[in-house]
Amino acid sequence: IFQDFVRYDMKADENIAVYRGLVQAGHRITVAHNPQDVSDAVRQRSFDVVIAGIDALDAISPALASGSASPRVLPVIGRSQRNAPEVRDRFAGFVLDDASLNQYLKQINRLLGN
Repeated sequence: IFQDFVRYDMKADENIAVYRGLVQAGHRITVAHNPQDVSDAVRQRSFDVVIAGIDALDAISPALASGSASPRVLPVIGRSQRNAPEVRDRFAGFVLDDASLNQYLKQINRLLGN
C-alpha cells in the first residue's frame, strides 16, 4: 500500500538509510527541516503520516491542524522515554531514535491499521 509521509528531521543525513528503505518499500517521503517546511508541505497536499521527534511536536502541531486532512503522528523518541506514561498514553505507536527500517515499517503499518 502506497503511503505518503512527511518527516520533520533537522538531522536528515543521519537517517538516509531508513528513508531509502521506506521509498524502496513503496512510500513517498517529504523531509522537512523546520516547522515552516512542515507547514508548507501540509498546505500543499495531504499526508498519511507525519514522523517527528517528540520534542518537535509542539512546534509543528499548528501546521498539522491547518492542513486539509489530519495525518497520523508517529513520534520518534529517545530510549529513556519509551516507558513514560505521557508517551504511551498520548500516542498509538512510536519509534526509538535508533530504530531500524523494519521497526519503522511495523509501527507505520500498526498506526495505519494495515
